[in-house]
Amino acid sequence: MFKDLQARIRKLCERQGIKVIGPPEPVATSETSDFSDHDVGAHWVEGIFSRPPTARTRLKQIPPSKCYGPWCDFNPNDVNVLFRRSFERGLIVLSAFIDPTNRSSFLVIRSLETGAKRFSVRGIHDLCIERDGSSLVIKRSSPANRSGKLWAVLSFRSWEDLVLFHCTFVSLKFESELTRKVDRSDCTISDEKRHYQATIIDDGFQHSLQVLQDNNTRGLRLNANVWDGPLRYCPVWTAFITQQVLCPYVFCAVYREANMRQNKHHAFEMEFLTEEARESFLDIFEMSPVHAAGSKPTATEPVSILKNAKAS
Repeated sequence: MFKDLQARIRKLCERQGIKVIGPPEPVATSETSDFSDHDVGAHWVEGIFSRPPTARTRLKQIPPSKCYGPWCDFNPNDVNVLFRRSFERGLIVLSAFIDPTNRSSFLVIRSLETGAKRFSVRGIHDLCIERDGSSLVIKRSSPANRSGKLWAVLSFRSWEDLVLFHCTFVSLKFESELTRKVDRSDCTISDEKRHYQATIIDDGFQHSLQVLQDNNTRGLRLNANVWDGPLRYCPVWTAFITQQVLCPYVFCAVYREANMRQNKHHAFEMEFLTEEARESFLDIFEMSPVHAAGSKPTATEPVSILKNAKAS
């Protein structure tokens, strides 16, 4: 939409004889000078951070982000970057990459807090994550401290960005071949109230669907996790409930959202295992199923998430 608007403005200016000056060439900044864009490889993570939320719900009381090391020698040109996130106006930049030798994810922080460039690298299998208000606290394992040692505190200005980073972290940790176990505490975002949970059939898989509300911002989101097995509690997708329900953010390589949009409206559909679960989901949003006159919804009929967050 933005590019289309730019083109329309340019044409209008040309018709009126107004000279159009193009945007300046991008300048390398402290955020991008270490990790160039051509390093980014094909991965499901690209679909997360390349598509910003349509709306952002601002968080309050945002403390400064910090990185605690330990520091090490690191050459950023030796890795293929999955994603990067900037904090404190570029003084702290966190990037993720996959070690091709063991297909495991690593996080690297580049800090300019002291004026000198410093790097800290940890395997995501060696880290745990928890929420503290508007921040995500990441700890590294330590033989001397059972609860772990602080590695980084990352503060976010919006609830949506915090949720996306948390879900991405957890999914990458599940995927890492070096991960022995993912604690359930890693998979839960604190300060969220669960209004609903049920099992759905989702792209041929059994997933746990939840309706979660943030206690601080009152924001609502749908969240689908792996229902059972070794990947239990691993996030599959999440969708923020706004005036326009768009595509879910998918944290999985095998999940195909297009398979859930095979109807004439191209709406996202979910199949509930019981009629009670289906009706309870609709009741949360005070919605009524849209069917032909005299018909009654059944458990096997899917719920479609349409415009304005309505379901049918």
